[in-house]
Amino acid sequence: MRLFIFESHPVQYHAPVYRELHHLCQERRAGSMHVFYATDVTLKGHFDQGFGRTFAWDEPLLQGYPSSVLNAENRLPLNGFNSLTGRGIHSLLKRERPDAVMLTGLAYRFDWSAYFSSLRFRIPLWIRTETQDHAFSRGRIKALIRSCCYRIAYAPIQKALVIGRLNGEHYRSHGLNRHQHFPSPYCVVDRFESLTDQVRDSCRERIRREAGFSQQTKVLLFCGKLEPKKHPDALLDALVRLPAHERKAFGILFVGSGELEGILRLKARSLTDVKVCFAGFKNQTQLAPYYLASDILVLPSRQMGETWGLVVNEALFAGRRVIVSRFAGCSADFKDAPGVTVFNGSIDGLIEALVSLQPCPPRGSQREFMRQYSVVAAAKGIASAMVSSEPEKPHLTLARAGANQPHAF
Repeated sequence: MRLFIFESHPVQYHAPVYRELHHLCQERRAGSMHVFYATDVTLKGHFDQGFGRTFAWDEPLLQGYPSSVLNAENRLPLNGFNSLTGRGIHSLLKRERPDAVMLTGLAYRFDWSAYFSSLRFRIPLWIRTETQDHAFSRGRIKALIRSCCYRIAYAPIQKALVIGRLNGEHYRSHGLNRHQHFPSPYCVVDRFESLTDQVRDSCRERIRREAGFSQQTKVLLFCGKLEPKKHPDALLDALVRLPAHERKAFGILFVGSGELEGILRLKARSLTDVKVCFAGFKNQTQLAPYYLASDILVLPSRQMGETWGLVVNEALFAGRRVIVSRFAGCSADFKDAPGVTVFNGSIDGLIEALVSLQPCPPRGSQREFMRQYSVVAAAKGIASAMVSSEPEKPHLTLARAGANQPHAF
């Protein structure tokens, strides 16, 4: 089977899944996959509005699997529906006729070009997005219109790669039934498994020393974009309202940048008895020591579009306790994970979670739980979809068709 995947741009959390999927395809001789990107600006460097700065990811996101960049930019890429065009998609699909096309979004003209071209050439459509129905608060009329639009858009979709519970509920609510679902969980690379205890302790001590935290301080970590959606100021607001003797036990480590940084720094000055450190933006390969230096990750997101919250995945792999708002999409999946507390999203709820902290879970229990949210699990889900039978095409036909055909990329 030949699967074509269309992505707007290289994403640091998706590329490892594609590497593993390519490996599985070769190992099982189940076919082939190829990822087509509209643009590679995330590797060349671009301005990210959320982080409020220009940067490029520091990992080789195009290596280890077949990929092509279509250079479909229109003016400033990743900045609105028309910023990524469908240039070259129609002719590509007409020439290659893959066995299936998987879309990872419906946000750009690029995505819809792949969608309609697949329909034009009767190529089965799959979808793997992080869309869910609880990320925003919507009125009844708006929710109804949105639902109708998704039902129409999903009508031709044959398979849905499900990243989590709320995502699966979304697909079921809009016409994609359970027999069309293939689990492909939202995941991150486990950057901690290969680290020895000595390295872990060394990283923890170095960052805490540089930040000015004592050995006894319970360090709360906020990691990500300093933006209203993620509500980073909730950490400061909660500590201000704690009694002084309880507040002194905590410190705050902000890792990231964004529009709220100035406001956060001003608020932090009022907490004279709490150490607050702003570490700034850190690229992917720099993040692991900051998780190890912390004790509890806090993700206090508002109901403003936090469809998942992958920092929680990273913290659980690091063996850290987590306090996460119910408005973060991952809370539905991780509410029963060891060391995770889900609160109601309010400051009062966060205070209660801080006061009644869970004990540290048994060592290894979080990693064991996270096996079901690993890169391997995500890739195996897509591979299962590739080898499963289609109603109109028997399994053996799919497995063999196009397996040895030349690729004219």
